[in-house]
Amino acid sequence: MVPKLLTIAGACLIIVGIGGGYVDVATRFRFDFISRYFYLFLLALIAGVALSFVGLIGWAKRANARGRSRMAATVFAFPLALAALGYPIDGADIHGPFGLVFVLTLPACILALVLLSIGRH
Repeated sequence: MVPKLLTIAGACLIIVGIGGGYVDVATRFRFDFISRYFYLFLLALIAGVALSFVGLIGWAKRANARGRSRMAATVFAFPLALAALGYPIDGADIHGPFGLVFVLTLPACILALVLLSIGRH
């Protein structure tokens, strides 16, 4: 139960971290709070990646091979889904929020490989 909650909390923090950038761009930087305190969104993103990593590893230890494969596929597809959802807002501008999504792909690939390599003993 705890690993699932960590994973869900981490995913929510990742969405908040990335979403803050997309909201800022979509509103043409109208909300001063987001621009002024953008580091909070970055901290949420970093905490979300860490929580998701720990939660998914704990969850995968209890799952069967098929469940771990599904987790790995979901983790691999998560940044792609974020990029697809954000593309209509800002395109693929690497200097905007898409850059943060792009940076998420490396930890997602590593986590997907870790999830696939965890075996039940």
